[in-house]
Amino acid sequence: MSRYRHFTMDERESLLGYLKQGKKNCEIAKLLSRSPSTISREIRRNARNRSQYSAIKAQKAYEHRRKQSVRKCKLAEQDFAEKVSGLLANAWSPEQISNRLQYEHNAIQVSTGTIYRGLERGLLDCELRKKLRIKGKRRHGGRKKSKCGHLDIEYTIHDRPKSAESRQTIGHWESDTVRGAKWTGCIATHVERASRYAVLCKIPNRTADAFTSATVEAFLRIPKRKRRSFCVDHGKEFANHREILQILNCKVYFADPHAPWQRGTNENFNGLLRQFFPKRTSFAEVTQDDVDAVAMLLNRRETILSFV
Repeated sequence: MSRYRHFTMDERESLLGYLKQGKKNCEIAKLLSRSPSTISREIRRNARNRSQYSAIKAQKAYEHRRKQSVRKCKLAEQDFAEKVSGLLANAWSPEQISNRLQYEHNAIQVSTGTIYRGLERGLLDCELRKKLRIKGKRRHGGRKKSKCGHLDIEYTIHDRPKSAESRQTIGHWESDTVRGAKWTGCIATHVERASRYAVLCKIPNRTADAFTSATVEAFLRIPKRKRRSFCVDHGKEFANHREILQILNCKVYFADPHAPWQRGTNENFNGLLRQFFPKRTSFAEVTQDDVDAVAMLLNRRETILSFV
């Protein structure tokens, strides 16, 4: 079956000439290698009758209809653009904006692709591009032999309950540290797998004592039913995992060496955190209040389930 072809200007001029000669639609159709219905439709769309058909007017009407048939970008509407711009200005990603508006059944809904196209076409302020996360492709190589110091590990990620893997139960956390430039301090990051709720602690260094002390103090304020386990890597800051187990009654599971994707929730969150504390940023002047403010902002956009 041949694909439909729109009338060209040359065909319209030929059609006009044949109409003036008094030829019938079936005769014109043979001469133009078109079907009779196509000829009839062309005349009916662009003139009241055969004698009033104009090739130029028909071409202009066709071009107008083509422009009108193209779907307009939603971000061309002011309400849509203002809503999306406000969220982008608060460091929301296009994916988060699209999913959140859909989750809330908001009257304003846009797809991720629409937001990116809006930025490319200038429908949104180009300065908002600076708010986007720019990351290279992650390449997960095979497991490598661990070069870190030996830790006396009691539980591995393979011992973790299935409820943690399925994200159906609140209380299973993934933990890590984000280091400031030139050993100016760290931020201990804890992200809950089901809700993506984050707890951040400013600590002076990456020692096990500093991490354990800050973690215990922060999680003693969280209800017991919402602190069930932690999953960490093989960093030496997690050496006091038995102390965490004893005080918080939370098992600490260790991921496989050089397998950050096993703690993807925390790894992704650390990337978000770097929007506010880029690499080579000194943490010397960063306070716990600063960290809490960032945690509140990220929790407002990340948390899906009611956590606290």
